[in-house]
Amino acid sequence: MNENTVQKIIGDLESLIGHLKEFTCDTTRKPSSKPVTETKKVSLEEVRACLAVLSRNGKTAQVKALIMKFGANKLSEVEESNYADLLKAAEELKRV
Repeated sequence: MNENTVQKIIGDLESLIGHLKEFTCDTTRKPSSKPVTETKKVSLEEVRACLAVLSRNGKTAQVKALIMKFGANKLSEVEESNYADLLKAAEELKRV
């Protein structure tokens, strides 16, 4: 293998590492200076649908624990301002 080929392989590997770091959301990257875009308002129906799927899949206890984590005994008691965070937590529970 000649030196040019080795240098090309090294360049390709460095590029691949850069792409992998972006893909895995490497925490060592500096935060972006771009303004944060407004997040979509999450509705009660969206949260309810997600939690219903989890319950049907045998995660009723985890769903109840999530609701309680947000200071409520039932979904209708969860503050609307917490819907996005609750939905995000529920989505993470789906992956487990």
